Amino acid sequence: MEIKRLEGGSLSINFIETEKELLSELTHDLLIKLGNENPQALMPRLFPEAILNEPDLDSEYRAMTVNQLENSHRKALEALKLLTSEKEISLDDLILVIKGLNIIRLKLGEELDIDDDSQSPPANDSNHYRLWIVFQYLGQLLFQCVEELE
Repeated sequence: MEIKRLEGGSLSINFIETEKELLSELTHDLLIKLGNENPQALMPRLFPEAILNEPDLDSEYRAMTVNQLENSHRKALEALKLLTSEKEISLDDLILVIKGLNIIRLKLGEELDIDDDSQSPPANDSNHYRLWIVFQYLGQLLFQCVEELE
């Protein structure tokens, strides 16, 4: 990925085809899961407990906010299409892109049971090795995007 700052403050982000395909695949999969009947059960890291040790209050809070959170996740994931469209994007769009990348990374971290970025990689012949590489790659993309905001 290459990020170029353009005149007027907008950005141009360029990907190679493989990167575009990967982001498209990951985004598509997550959007499908968000469209399921109970995405909170499929992706608990994207819908974390808000009120600890108070199940009734947390359940009430979730009932009030779940649609907003789902819509926010969906909007951020759809913003990732901006990355692969080779169009100019604004800094506000970049913030949505960062959210989308983070959502995908949270989901992958959940699948890999990663709770710390310094966690060792799985064995090369493991089914999770490819996911771990993608997780690391997304971390690098996030780093580049955040650097651009600074």
